[in-house]
Amino acid sequence: MDVTEKYTLLTSMTDETDDSILSSALENAKQVIINHLYPFIEYVTETDEETGDVTKREVIHDMPARYDALQVRIAAYFLNKRGADGQVQHNENNVYRYYESGDVPKSLLDEITPYGSAIR
Repeated sequence: MDVTEKYTLLTSMTDETDDSILSSALENAKQVIINHLYPFIEYVTETDEETGDVTKREVIHDMPARYDALQVRIAAYFLNKRGADGQVQHNENNVYRYYESGDVPKSLLDEITPYGSAIR
């Protein structure tokens, strides 16, 4: 799914048309997915052949395409709850509103299978 398709879906789900807001919501959703997909920091050790200096750098992962639809759904969740961040419960004129969690609902995060590997 390309960025244009994501913007189109997100606009239809939220009525938001500002590209910078859509982009921000999609980027935040992507980071949520990556953080849950790769819960442990992974480092690569590199040795400079000339000096022998050893450096360690963090491996930066990208989001797999299979999570594109989930990214749009999480972004829509972010946009649809604006103005009531962190709301736990609300009752007005018999309309009840509460959020499953302060950030992203567990039901959406449960769709992410964390990556892991064995240590040898």
